Amino acid sequence: MSVTFCPKCGALMKVERKDGKVVFVCPKCGHRMEAKGKGKIVRTVEKEKHVVTTSKVVKAEERRALTEEEKEMLQDYYRDIFLENFGSD
Repeated sequence: MSVTFCPKCGALMKVERKDGKVVFVCPKCGHRMEAKGKGKIVRTVEKEKHVVTTSKVVKAEERRALTEEEKEMLQDYYRDIFLENFGSD
C-alpha cells in the first residue's frame, strides 16, 4: 500500500479520479496534485461486511519507507476510522 501526505500541511491525502487521471486531494488544506506514473485504483465494497479494499500499483522506485511520524499519523488515522465505525455499537 502506498500513502501520500500533503506537502503543505502534512495531512494524509485522499485519492480521486478526475478526467481519467488519478489526483491526490488534501482534505485539510485542499491542496491537489496529480499522481505520478501509471497507477490503477481498485475499490471493492461489500455491503454486509462493510469491507473496503483499495489497492494501487506503483513502481518500485516510487516506494519509500515511512518515517516514525508518518507511522504515528497513520495509526491515529486508522484508530479514528475504526472507532467511528465500530466503537459505538
